Amino acid sequence: VFWFPAHAIIDGNFKSYVLSFVPLWGSHSGSLVLQKYEEIINEFGIKNKVIRIVTDSA
Repeated sequence: VFWFPAHAIIDGNFKSYVLSFVPLWGSHSGSLVLQKYEEIINEFGIKNKVIRIVTDSA
């Protein structure tokens, strides 16, 4: 399963959102995770708003 959380500070309040929670078939390679990441940021129109990406190397 691939889940993509987002965190933001809005009006001084910390907010957390889950933008995606989908099955991820096959090897969880870096290229597959990058493909899913790009699909999600394009879907939400946040490409120029993402500051940092953190993974757990799983």
